[in-house]
Amino acid sequence: MRAFIVVALSLLALGLSSCAQGSAARRDAPGVLELLPGDARAVLEQADRLELLALHPFPFDDGKPAAGEGFHDYKILGRADVPAADRGALVTALYRAIGENDGTAAMCFNPRHGLRAVRGTSTVDLVICFECLQIHGHGVAPDFRSSGLTTQSAEPAFDALLTKLGLTKHVATDR
Repeated sequence: MRAFIVVALSLLALGLSSCAQGSAARRDAPGVLELLPGDARAVLEQADRLELLALHPFPFDDGKPAAGEGFHDYKILGRADVPAADRGALVTALYRAIGENDGTAAMCFNPRHGLRAVRGTSTVDLVICFECLQIHGHGVAPDFRSSGLTTQSAEPAFDALLTKLGLTKHVATDR
């Protein structure tokens, strides 16, 4: 019986070690590193405040929106703070989706999701289009701009959180 417990504990430790290594690999996946260099990742992962935004997927036609109405040229349909208990799972889903992309993307950019992470005086904004598999990053420094690719695997986590927070995602038939 004692040998069985030792073997079971060893297998459990090995399994937990593998999970930890998988998480680190996603965090350090080439796509994540390109989209979110060190400081940007730190802001996202250790945010004092993480906000999820539901966006209208078409840019403003008539120039810049009034203050507070837009998020990098896209109309904000709703916004809410992500509860601390949900942040880790959302960021992990995002990293996993970025790491899964094999270079595939479409030519459109119709983002329906946005993330704003604030840590101290630093802000990182992500404008996310799961339809075309692209993410545009902004922040950390005034001139910081990045772009990266994703898969649709994180979209269910984002959509579920939108629903949980009482936000509505723009549907494709709306203009």
